[in-house]
Amino acid sequence: MKTYQIKEQKKNRITLLRHVSLPAENTLKEASVALEFCEVVVPEDLRVRAKSAESDAQGRRKHFEFRETPFQVKYRLVAGYDPATGVDVAGNPCNEKPEKNGEAGSNEEKEEWLNHARSERKSLGETKNGHLFLQAYDTYTDVYNAAIKTDAFGSVWKVDSVRDMAADTHTALNSDDAEINDKQYDVEGLPDPLSYNEYAFFMQAQLNYTLEAMKTQDGKPSGLNLPGPDYFDDETVDQSIDAIGRFIDAVSLTGNTQDGASVVMTRKQVYEAVDKNSPEDLPAANHRDRIAEEMRYYRERMECEQNGLELTEKDKYGREGFYRRLMNEKALRSADGKVLCEGAFSGVIPADGFEADIRYKEENGVLSDIVVSHINIPDLDFEVDSEKWDEAYRSALEEQFRNVSFVSRSVITVLREGIGQIVRKEAAKYETIRI
Repeated sequence: MKTYQIKEQKKNRITLLRHVSLPAENTLKEASVALEFCEVVVPEDLRVRAKSAESDAQGRRKHFEFRETPFQVKYRLVAGYDPATGVDVAGNPCNEKPEKNGEAGSNEEKEEWLNHARSERKSLGETKNGHLFLQAYDTYTDVYNAAIKTDAFGSVWKVDSVRDMAADTHTALNSDDAEINDKQYDVEGLPDPLSYNEYAFFMQAQLNYTLEAMKTQDGKPSGLNLPGPDYFDDETVDQSIDAIGRFIDAVSLTGNTQDGASVVMTRKQVYEAVDKNSPEDLPAANHRDRIAEEMRYYRERMECEQNGLELTEKDKYGREGFYRRLMNEKALRSADGKVLCEGAFSGVIPADGFEADIRYKEENGVLSDIVVSHINIPDLDFEVDSEKWDEAYRSALEEQFRNVSFVSRSVITVLREGIGQIVRKEAAKYETIRI
């Protein structure tokens, strides 16, 4: 048999199903099911005949017709990690999960909030120090976006209390004299309310822990930050952590600190504070090491808990609970790409319309290059060995194959690519076939 190996299989993965409940033995309990093409297989002897030929100054061009040819396109079904955050850093939908609580009450309200935020951003950007603060944040927007899209962060980001805080901020910023940080919030899972400041620092800590978990461990990529187009090296992640830390340092100059000190401020006072304090004047601080140390602390606390340590309710649901969710997500993401089954699409390419044009270029009467300029594969039917598929996703997947023409077109595209590569390898032999 002649074969053609499909390249960049993961990059060309086609997601067919979302939020599938997999059998209990799978690490990923709820996942996407995706299709990866692996290999095109045809008989060793591709039966072919030369139909016509013509010559010109550059060489010869021959038209070939192939006889009926059986084929297989081998595939595998893989389970993919299916994040459930629903929003990105700007609050925009980023997957197809059903909506949860915590979003703006309507598209109009959400757009109003975003327009207000953009307006405040513009006003800050028109001041020297505000511009510098925004510039420091913007440098790492892509890194923060990747962190916010994780399930662990999404579990604390997309909740009613965050929406309430956003609504209060939006309302207070409509006036220069309204107090911004004078509210308290009931946070799901925490036994006591958090003040505006406590909640802000709490969320910054969760973001920092997510970033820390994105870094390599023992030289191996984190499940939260796998190599690819959206990969961030450890130094970039550390710099993004330091940028958050420098913002916290700047906030502390107003008297609002992580240890609980709170000074209620209005919009006007916030802008005055920005005018007085430049990020360039802040002392250098190594926030990355502090966050790494806190992560080590929580890891040790988890180990101690397993040996009988009693934790407070705030520990269980707060930062410590978040650390647990984070480590669980890392394990799940590492299981991304687990092969559920392997099989093949199979059928027969009909002779009518299965043809190719090949140009044999010459220089000084010597063959110098072979170019397959055209390959045509006619419409065809094929079967797939769906009996191998688990009952958890078989019927839904079969329905996708029946109703989504993109899947069938993808099989034909892969087959055409594979046949093309095989013909290119054999083209030198075809040159001697007579009409």
